[in-house]
Amino acid sequence: MKQFLNEMFANKGLEFLDIIITEVTLPEEIKQPLDLKAQFGSLNEMEREKYNFEMKKIDDSEELEALRQRRYEQRDSINEDFSKTITLNRRELDTVRANAKKAVAEINAQADAQQAQIVADSELQNETIKGETLVTKTRDETTGKCEAEMIEVQAKNSCNKKIAETMLSIADIKADTINIIGEGEAKISNVMQSRRKYEHLNKKLDVIRMFQHNKNLKIFGNNQDDVLA
Repeated sequence: MKQFLNEMFANKGLEFLDIIITEVTLPEEIKQPLDLKAQFGSLNEMEREKYNFEMKKIDDSEELEALRQRRYEQRDSINEDFSKTITLNRRELDTVRANAKKAVAEINAQADAQQAQIVADSELQNETIKGETLVTKTRDETTGKCEAEMIEVQAKNSCNKKIAETMLSIADIKADTINIIGEGEAKISNVMQSRRKYEHLNKKLDVIRMFQHNKNLKIFGNNQDDVLA
């Protein structure tokens, strides 16, 4: 029955572990003899269970007393072993503490020595770095000053050279300018001379034109004046 039900409900995630039959329907001719047999069997079973229970009570009492005695003995043994264990543990703890103090002292001494060595090495390295830095600084300053002086001299030379070249070119330009001005002044002098002569002649013509339109003017005598003539 259990196998059949498990195969039937396996796909639904169910599993039957135990099956209890609570009601059986049988014919009367079979049911009555079975009931009587079951009753006598139950009575016999009850008497047997009662006897077994009484015997078990007696056995349990004896077993309990024996167990009590064994527990007492075990307790005494445990107490003794515990005392021994505590004593041994205390000895081991004292030994461990002594070794720990010794190790701590050795570590502290070693740490102090290493610290002193580190401090000494650091100071030596610091002094070495300072010396090297000072030498490097002095060398760099000297090199820098020399380079600066050389650059200054080169700059002055270059500046003076450029000034000389510029002055030379300016001198050539000035000479050309003076020549051009002289030539221009010479040409302007000729032009101005011709202009002054032209203006003088124009003024003479203006005077003659004024005489031309003056009907009341009378000219007489000869004073050797070219304009009047």
